Formats: sequence, structure tokens, C-alpha cells
Amino acid sequence: MANKQERTRLLSKLAHSVVDEVERTLGFKVKKLEKNLLLSGDPLQRKYKKFFRDLFDIPIPSKALLEISKSYVLQTINQDMSEFVNNTEYIKKVANDVLESFRYSFNAGQYSLGHILPYYAYKDIEDLLNIITNQNHQKALRMYYGLTEDGISYSTEYIAGEMNISKQRVNDIKNRALKKFRDSGLASLAEKYASIDSKANIKETVIIPRLDALIRKVEGHIGEIEKRLKEKPGPGPDGYLNEPINILQPYLSTPAFNALIRSGSHSSPKHRINTIKDLVAKSEKELRSTYKNIGLKKASEISDAVAKLGLTLGMEFEK
Repeated sequence: MANKQERTRLLSKLAHSVVDEVERTLGFKVKKLEKNLLLSGDPLQRKYKKFFRDLFDIPIPSKALLEISKSYVLQTINQDMSEFVNNTEYIKKVANDVLESFRYSFNAGQYSLGHILPYYAYKDIEDLLNIITNQNHQKALRMYYGLTEDGISYSTEYIAGEMNISKQRVNDIKNRALKKFRDSGLASLAEKYASIDSKANIKETVIIPRLDALIRKVEGHIGEIEKRLKEKPGPGPDGYLNEPINILQPYLSTPAFNALIRSGSHSSPKHRINTIKDLVAKSEKELRSTYKNIGLKKASEISDAVAKLGLTLGMEFEK
């Protein structure tokens, strides 16, 4: 048993060394590929892509690369693996073969999705979710994929705590639901969302989407600013006080924005933050001490965000 465990450990170590060498050759981490395969200027598209990737069991590039590496190591070593762990010549040779195999699979579209149109994708996902009659199970799925009113994708750990069940139970609910969806017959959806893109290119998948996403983000911010100027010409700082805290999203990182959104569901009503007025009535110190998800960095970021509206934290209002 000990020999088997040791062989498994050495196999994992060798495979990770091969992956590192492949990434050195590529010039970037393969995780960037999976981020960019899910990348979109529209947050809804990102969620829908995550859902359909899980539904059709489309491999994640980093995991696929590791599995290919393990497979090649097993094919090329029939003796004690410990002799090869620090053999850089062997690792480079295997990495070349692994990269070719991985590049072929990637370029053949094995890790990509078909085109996502949010309106139709939403309807298709809703039809699938309605197959799940257990409301708690459906709630867990919606929270995991961010298909709730707040639009936040929650971790299995958070969902488990919220529903008072184990993380394993959350994963079981998700996996059983996906199996049920697959068993319901998905030929038309597979044609729509799991179609192969034969023109994929590893480097283009990393570089071009990043540029496109940056352009879309800038255009989105400009469009949002123009829209607000038309709707509220010159409101002045006080004009923002009754606005929901969602208007700060363009000025905050995702972790800071999510932490701020969660403050609206605080157990104590007096600590709930739903509007800009609720927020600026609290000092930076109060934010850090009252809300466990808001630390020094996030509090500072929130302070900078409200400053862009011409407001400050710790403002006092007449009761």
C-alpha cells in the first residue's frame, strides 16, 4: 500500500513539473486560458458559460493539461519514478509531447463553448431549472451559478453555511441536477452550446479576449456615465443618497463589491446597507469592525468609491 501511495505522489510531482515546463514554453499560465474561455463583457454570459461548461462536461484546460501530463508520464516510465523527478532532460522531452497533444485538443475546440446569446440562454437554463422540483435544491443551484436576484455566484462553502448542510451535500445536489438535465435529452442544446470551434488558437485565446474585454469594459463605463448624465443632469452629491449601493459597482473590485452587497443582509437591521445613505452614514472604522467580509483594503476601496460621487464615509444626518 505504501508503494502505491508513493507512486501516486511521485506521479503527481512529475506531472506538475511537466505542466510547469509547458507553461514556461507557452509564456503564460494555462489558467488564463480557462478564464478567457469564460471571458465576456457581459456578466450574465460568464455565468451562462460556466453553467453550460458544467452541463456538457467540457474539460477545464488546466485540469486537462495535468491529466495529459500524467498519462504521458505513465506511458514513458515503467520503473522507479523517483529517478526521473529531478531529471530536467526527461521533463523537457515529455513536456514537448504533452504540449503538442494539448495544443491539438485545444485547437480542435475540445475546451471551448459555442456562442452564447444571453436572452435565449436564460430561457434554456430556466427550463432546465424547472425540472428540479425540490425548491431547496433549485435554490442551491441558482446560488452556485449566480442566477439569483443579487446576481452573485456563491461558493459551495457559503451555500453550505446558508442552507445548514455540508459542502459535499451542495456538490451532490449540483452533480445530481446536472445528471438529471443530461438524462432529460439535450441534443438541441448541445448543438447550440457545445459546438466545436475549429479555429481556436492558444495564444489568441489569451491575448485577444483580454483586449476585447478591456475595450468593452471602457465602453460600458462610458455608456453608463452618459446614461446617468441624461437621467440625472447635475444631481450633486446629495442626489445619490437614496440610490442603491449597486451604483458603486463600476468603481469597486469584485471582492469589494460582493462584500458590500452582503452587508445588506446583516442579521441586525440597523447594520444593513442597502442605499448610499446607509453606507456613508458609517465610518471606515465601523465598516471594518461590523462586517466580517470588509477589511482594511476593501474599506479603503469603498471610501475611494463614494468619493467619486462627491461623498465621504462617516457623514452625519438629521434624524
